[in-house]
Amino acid sequence: MKRLLWPAVLAAALLIAIKLDRYRRNVDRVAIITIDRVRADHLPFHGYPRSTAEFLPDLAAQGYVFDDALSSSPDLPLALRSLSTSRHAFEAAAPGAIGLLERLRARGFETAAFSDDPEFVTAVSGTEFSSSSGVLDAARDAALWFRARERKKKVAVWLHLSGAAEAATFSRLDDLTPIGPELSRFLVTTQGLPSGADGLARPDALARVRLHDARIHAVDRALARFYEMTLDRTRPTVMIITGCRGESFDSEDDGERLDQAMVHVPLV
Repeated sequence: MKRLLWPAVLAAALLIAIKLDRYRRNVDRVAIITIDRVRADHLPFHGYPRSTAEFLPDLAAQGYVFDDALSSSPDLPLALRSLSTSRHAFEAAAPGAIGLLERLRARGFETAAFSDDPEFVTAVSGTEFSSSSGVLDAARDAALWFRARERKKKVAVWLHLSGAAEAATFSRLDDLTPIGPELSRFLVTTQGLPSGADGLARPDALARVRLHDARIHAVDRALARFYEMTLDRTRPTVMIITGCRGESFDSEDDGERLDQAMVHVPLV
């Protein structure tokens, strides 16, 4: 019986190896998407009761969600460089730290970077970079670049989204469900927002929460646009979406703090 079993096991292992190798060789389209100042605890699929995103939860249900993703710094350039080099933020600028896009180019990938934040250029030096005035434009430009290289063998794009310009408008209009007393108390008890004598979050802290949630809402729409414009089921695409740092709701200077709320970011 054992003599008959071994050939079957070897044949199955060989078949799996062939399929994995074929998939590895065919995955030549890579999309890296980073989101500035997004806390994991403000996304619906991490338990946040406010509907800040519609597309991301759907994508998370189809992909893999890493619950314990952490950023190494609340500073944007350091956080991005750390992500790019897979090193701690304070080691990411060392001479031997090579960025992700640099490594991909060395392996034959054509690369480009897009963002609505001009500061993003510091993380992708040496790569074709285009800055847009808003997240929807940045997502569209990145998708058009990606699609235009459909016939290329290896293509990688890095799209960094801030949504700061859109958030200012959305927060004033309060496009999302208004924050009532129940949600206000929830934010105080679960996220440590400063509160008044009535147990409700202070107005200045809630203003920052509204701005933060509105930014996520704007970025979520941009992500949906990029996904719809680049979806091609005939050619496998690796798409990684991650926050690069979180945000504090009770301090004007995010760089002064390094706590769980600011380093716990989403990764899909």
